[in-house]
Amino acid sequence: MVTEKMIKIIGQDFIWDKLKLVKSKNKVSNAYLFYGPDGTGKEAMSIKFSALLNCLNKNLAPCGKCSSCLKIKTFQHPNISLIVPLPKEKTINKNDNPNKALTNKTLESIINSFKEKIKNPYLELKIPKANTILINSIRDIRKKVYMKSFEEGYKCVLIFEAEKLMGSQQESANALLKILEDTPSNSTFILCTQYPNKLSNTIKSRCQSIYFPPLKEDDIHTFISKNYSFLDENSKIISSLSNGSLKLVNKIIMNDFVKIQKLILKFVADITSNFDTRKNLIIQLSKDYKFDTEKVKLNLNLLSFWFRDCFYVARNNNISNLIFSSLVNELNVFILKYPKADYTSIIKLIDNSIDYLNKNIQTNLVFLNLIIEINKKLNKKENE
Repeated sequence: MVTEKMIKIIGQDFIWDKLKLVKSKNKVSNAYLFYGPDGTGKEAMSIKFSALLNCLNKNLAPCGKCSSCLKIKTFQHPNISLIVPLPKEKTINKNDNPNKALTNKTLESIINSFKEKIKNPYLELKIPKANTILINSIRDIRKKVYMKSFEEGYKCVLIFEAEKLMGSQQESANALLKILEDTPSNSTFILCTQYPNKLSNTIKSRCQSIYFPPLKEDDIHTFISKNYSFLDENSKIISSLSNGSLKLVNKIIMNDFVKIQKLILKFVADITSNFDTRKNLIIQLSKDYKFDTEKVKLNLNLLSFWFRDCFYVARNNNISNLIFSSLVNELNVFILKYPKADYTSIIKLIDNSIDYLNKNIQTNLVFLNLIIEINKKLNKKENE
């Protein structure tokens, strides 16, 4: 996604125009808070804005060709610093470089991930057991921002998953706050998060907040069509399941579509099966949610689209707008089995369950209630 003209952002034109105007008027803020759903371009935009602030060719977009842009492409620009949650694999002092907390293998993996992130800014950084932004990372960056710069442009500090500043003692958040209260000139901090409510009000008050809405389905479909060779049906499935998130698109593309179809058929079968099967499904969903939240939410979205297709076929016998158009026979069999099903209510149940999970309501109760209520709406007795 890094092209000759640097970084391609999908949608969010209004935000990019706003940031370009800020740069042209020399009114760059000391700190920004980019917030919104996952996969909407917050991290991508922070990289592109940093490139704009350091591009030597003073254009309205980073040129991708000057020495500054080339350094950013290889993640070697001294003005650009990236802070992410890190694991603590070794015991270190609070003043040590944060890299000392990592094994050589982990450090090498993270560096390679950073380089891939520059190439594909929508790529999800996966660092095992990285639950906190270490105080060492903030102290290390404090030294860097107050040092004299040998490069033209702005020192840009990008903080991904910024909500993880808020550890049990909030040391990292407090250390960052002190820097934000006295940020050096020609420096800017960009905090990216999908959970702004987890950040302290004092940190948010020091930042200019910019909301990133979910991407439009048409924009995602266009992106997929230009970058991948998929059948139109598969492109439609991906776009519909994406929930406006390119990160989720990446995850879906990594899966085989035959597996996705098998997954939804098994999911539906287990939900409507006997008591023991449903009980085991609730236990498994609760376990899976702890380790791969987005995968479980994807499965719930698949389930929602299944019942959406059931609604269209049952009410209108309309198959032109189906997500799972290749499963028409299976849909018809299901509809005949549950002729009085209230599909609209079932879809609403699934949407509400996703909202409850986002609010951290006890997961096993959410899944238990969902499966019981789906069976009720299908007019199937709970103990049948």
